[in-house]
Amino acid sequence: PAVAAIFGHLDTSVVLSRDIAAKGIYPAIDVLRSHSHALDPDIVGDRHYHTAQAIQKMFQRYEELAHIIAILGIEELSEIDRQTAKRAERLQRYLTQPLHVTRAFSG
Repeated sequence: PAVAAIFGHLDTSVVLSRDIAAKGIYPAIDVLRSHSHALDPDIVGDRHYHTAQAIQKMFQRYEELAHIIAILGIEELSEIDRQTAKRAERLQRYLTQPLHVTRAFSG
């Protein structure tokens, strides 16, 4: 529809995820599906750009590992994948709001 047609012209789009919200994580922003044209090394600088790219790569790998973790458990992963999963989980918690802020939404 028309709304989807304009997405390519926006500087930034933030995608909210019901799956993330179901985990009690607010704001439930899907980092892998959200984007910003401002995330450019000429705008944010090389260090910020490369850090953001590394974080996106880590979240992408964590998304791939989540299916394995759900079926077999984190113990079945390699040491590197376990470390990646734990880092992604810690970073996801870091990017959330404190519990008292979300209490009105999560009960």
